Formats: sequence, structure tokens, C-alpha cells
Amino acid sequence: FDALTTVIRQAVAAAETPPARIGIAIPGFVDDATGMVHWAPNFGIHKDGIFHYWTDIPIGTALRQRIDIPISIGND
Repeated sequence: FDALTTVIRQAVAAAETPPARIGIAIPGFVDDATGMVHWAPNFGIHKDGIFHYWTDIPIGTALRQRIDIPISIGND
């Protein structure tokens, strides 16, 4: 989340006009109302040679705590 937050802040700083909202598209099953990624097959970690995809990751909450701009999260 720190890397994503940094990139968003850099993009906002470089924008000529401050954005009214940040949009994030994530593959998988995403609940925009709660900002929860229930399942994302393309995101995860490799552990002991096995890929563990994201399940129940509160990305909306994590980003909203770091960025003071409304955030929308949806399926790509």
C-alpha cells in the first residue's frame, strides 16, 4: 500500500488540476462500497513456491487512511 500511495501522491502533485476522485481498477471480485477486494487472481504473493492470491484485502480502507481524496475501487 505504501508504494501505491506514493504513486498516487506523485500523480496528484503532477496534475494541473487536483483530481476530484481517484479510481482504481482491480481484477477479480471487488466491493466498491466497502473497498474490499474479496478475490484478485492477479495480485498476491509467492510463498514456498506457491502463489497465494489476494482474498479479503481492505485496500479501500488502507488507501483512504493515507490519501485525503475520495477513492473508487472497481473490477477492471
